This record gives sequence, structure tokens and C-alpha cells, in this order.
Amino acid sequence: MLIENDVIFAYMNERDRNHEKAEVLFQKIRRNYELTFFDSHYAATALSRDRIIISMDTAYDDIPNLNRHEPDEVL
Repeated sequence: MLIENDVIFAYMNERDRNHEKAEVLFQKIRRNYELTFFDSHYAATALSRDRIIISMDTAYDDIPNLNRHEPDEVL
């Protein structure tokens, strides 16, 4: 899933006429893996590349096909 910036901007701006629609979308997405808004972007980027993410955040461990490594595990 790719979320275009206009949806992100609407989500972040409560005065945007599409804010409520964007908020509903992000609430639905959050139920899947309990990732924050930014963590979901990091995970999506890693999945679209080599499927590796370097992080101390164990929330990534539940994402299928994503391999998390602690920073001290990297060369």
C-alpha cells in the first residue's frame, strides 16, 4: 500500500476538509500491527528494498518478511 502525501497532510491537519477520512484510514492501519505513523513508513521502505531494518524497536518483529537487526549487530 502506498499512501500519497495528500492523505498524510490531511491526517496531520485537523482543519483539512479530508481530515476525518484520513484519520479513519490510519486508525484501520494501526490495528494491523500497532505501528506508529512513522514506524509504518520505515517498515514499508525496508520491505520495498532489502527487507532489513536496523532498529531497537521490537514492534518490527511482528511484521512478516521484515528482518530487524539491533544496531550492535551491524558490522
